[in-house]
Amino acid sequence: MLTEAIKSMGLKRAVVAENLGIGRAYLSGLERGKKKPSLELAVKIARLTGGAVPVESWVDPEVSA
Repeated sequence: MLTEAIKSMGLKRAVVAENLGIGRAYLSGLERGKKKPSLELAVKIARLTGGAVPVESWVDPEVSA
């Protein structure tokens, strides 16, 4: 979902990482599902992508309330 949002915005990954305040390697980990963002970073991602990557998308669907 994050990769698609980055592509649709037409931004370079280095610019996205800089805007989020993270390194490119960490961004890559997020894109590949190897990393999970903090709540603060998830909110930044949601704002940067205009909601295309909502905060809720980072939560495991198997987790129930």
